[in-house]
Amino acid sequence: YAFALQSGTMGKLSMLQKFALVVAALCHDLEHPGVSNQFLIARRHELAVRYNDRSVLENHHAFRAFQLMNDETQLLADLSKDDYFAFRAVVISCVLSTDMAKHGDYVRQVKASLQDPEAAEDVLFECKLLIKCADISNVTKPFAVARLWAQRITCELFEQGDRERADGTPVTATCDRERQSPSALQRGFAAFIAIPYFETVEEYMPKLRGLSDRIRANAEQWADIDDEF
Repeated sequence: YAFALQSGTMGKLSMLQKFALVVAALCHDLEHPGVSNQFLIARRHELAVRYNDRSVLENHHAFRAFQLMNDETQLLADLSKDDYFAFRAVVISCVLSTDMAKHGDYVRQVKASLQDPEAAEDVLFECKLLIKCADISNVTKPFAVARLWAQRITCELFEQGDRERADGTPVTATCDRERQSPSALQRGFAAFIAIPYFETVEEYMPKLRGLSDRIRANAEQWADIDDEF
């Protein structure tokens, strides 16, 4: 919501689109089990089987969101047929965009749009970019807040690695507490994922400029942080 306001995208959206964007943000990690898509796929988990190994968790988040809204709360009961499917399209598109396996695709799309001055404005694409920003936005927060989020995320990653080691399966590199430094994980995420992404989005949405500088400043502080947090 904050990014949509700051970027100016909120002013381009209809009331239905605004509603859909907020719902997508609220539900984008609904019933997340604390492990990655690849973890589920490797174990032939029922969710991986159900969604054919494609954006497994993201598909589940969207599915459960609509199951709750349609069957358990009747939240969407008063929408017309056209409004319902328009709302559904925005929510599903935004939630599925948070699959980090597709991260590079979005960066390339933004860069392609920047190189084409005649490209038509696409508010749905902007919504997807913004929800991706929000999904990794802990790194843009004041360092004291970002550090707390980093602790939680690192614990979740290492717990997955512990399960992989206990299973005798290959341990995901970012989940290996025996080989990874928590502070190095944060610096690496900033350098290779967050800063390049936010810099590209800032070029596409100039009103968001400054976020990448905050990430860079936070990354610098991790150099002096004890790896036990």
